[in-house]
Amino acid sequence: MSNTVTVSLKDINGNQYSFSDILSLKIQKEYFTPYTTASVSLSCSQTSAEYSEISVYIDNHCVHYGLIDTSDYCIKSSGTILSITSKSFSSLLIQNQPIPGMMYNTSLNSLMESFIDIPHVTHEDNSTVQNYIFLKDNANLWDAVVNISYKISGIYPFVRDNNNIRITAVSAPANFTYSNDIILSKGVCLDYTKIISNYHMQDIDGNYDTYSLSNPAASARNIVRHKQIALDRQYLNEPEQSMQNKLSYSMRGHCAEYIEYSGFSGEDINDTYNTNKKIDRIIISGSSEGIKTKIYSYKSGQS
Repeated sequence: MSNTVTVSLKDINGNQYSFSDILSLKIQKEYFTPYTTASVSLSCSQTSAEYSEISVYIDNHCVHYGLIDTSDYCIKSSGTILSITSKSFSSLLIQNQPIPGMMYNTSLNSLMESFIDIPHVTHEDNSTVQNYIFLKDNANLWDAVVNISYKISGIYPFVRDNNNIRITAVSAPANFTYSNDIILSKGVCLDYTKIISNYHMQDIDGNYDTYSLSNPAASARNIVRHKQIALDRQYLNEPEQSMQNKLSYSMRGHCAEYIEYSGFSGEDINDTYNTNKKIDRIIISGSSEGIKTKIYSYKSGQS
């Protein structure tokens, strides 16, 4: 790998280990996914240990910091290979549930700071208070962040840097320019698998015929997918807005431009590239042949 890649592991006893002989690497970040994923294989000379967290660095830039999901310590005649999969610590937001029901006078700050302590997760400083948010049964902490973000900023929240939660766009994002001599490929990709054509939502009396919303983009593509949903108490006075948020979410990433190039420059979600195209997805892959970065920009209005 032409870029310098190092992996730092911590075991359950707090011991730190550093590795530089990296055999393969894949890091993925995406606007609508509240965590980063990592898959790493490395040459390992030490004995097996029970690891609890992983940090991945490219040229001293931390691109992933997270929990260990799985590890495989494999001894072969040619040497020992350690393979690890991981999600960033922000994935814990979808694995923890607040008490369901109404939450009054809530801000992002109060939500994140009053809930149980989730390690290594930070958030933007935002004390804007909402009169209430509503959490349905089995809702998780990320659902609460989504509710607050829509109410305050009108956008879907996202995670950038290392486990930093944001509900507003970055005010001064970095902009990247790529010359043709490093670009390996570029194109446009489509994904219609998540698009919903119609939402039908209950009213306060339980009737499903009162609130409906259709998706012209779905009908233009001959997609027929109807969803019957319960009354969204988050939007008692704005039922149409609830359905519009859900419809927009179903359109996420359905059309994206992409560029793949040799190397890695430190891109992150909500940065921009070339003609100020917003970066919505990043895939970093590495092998003995070097590092490649693939960045995606979703069609305007999808994030």
